[in-house]
Order: sequence, then structure tokens, then C-alpha cells
Amino acid sequence: MRQITLTKFIAAICFFTSGTFASFGFKLDGSLDKTAISKAYFDGDFQSIMWPLEEYRQHFPTSATKEDSIFVYKYLSVIYAADPSTRNKGESCMVQLIKMKPAIELIDLYISDNIAAIFKDVKSTYFEQQKYVREHDM
Repeated sequence: MRQITLTKFIAAICFFTSGTFASFGFKLDGSLDKTAISKAYFDGDFQSIMWPLEEYRQHFPTSATKEDSIFVYKYLSVIYAADPSTRNKGESCMVQLIKMKPAIELIDLYISDNIAAIFKDVKSTYFEQQKYVREHDM
């Protein structure tokens, strides 16, 4: 119930400040506008997609679908990993992403070689840790 109220609150603020009910990255019903976010990402407009992705991650964690969570963590992991000052946050998002979908890859986001190497390292470390836990912590 709280999420619905927050969504209506965000829509109200957007209406009063911009004259429309939807804010960038969100549809009228409060769901993520994945098409707009993807377009902005591929246009290189990373700053505009940070707010809706973080808002969704922080305020809708219990009502988000697995698909939405994967979408959010996938984009956030790449954007944060691209900036050396937020690389650790990017790696954390990558771990969350791998937990949800272990076979996930980032190739559809046309990532740099550097981010591909970071993701490969995070994924390898995650699987090594999981193997260790299975073998030694039972």
C-alpha cells in the first residue's frame, strides 16, 4: 500500500512541476518506462536515467518484479562501474544482478572492455564464493 501512495505522490509532484502526470523513467501507473530508459542509455544520457532507476530500487524493492529488478541492477551496474568513484557500487549492483540471474550477461548494453572485465571478475568471484560456501559452510 505504501508503494502506491509514493507513486501517486511522485506523479502529483511531476504534475504540479511539469504539467504532466508521468516523470521521466516512469509510466503513469508508476511502473518503469523501460523503453525511455533504454533509449536514454543508448543515447549516452546516463545522468537522466540514474534518478528513476535509483528511485525504483530504493522505494519499490518489495513490489518490483524480478524482471524489473534485473533491469534496474543491469543498467545501474554498468553506469556505476563506468565511473571510478562509484566502481564499488557498480560491483555491488553486479552481485545483486548475478544473484537474481546467474547466467546473465551485459553484452546487449554494448559495454566497454573495461566494464566487461570488471563484470567477468565479479561474476567469477561470486561463483567461487558460492562454491566455497557449499563445500565448507554446510
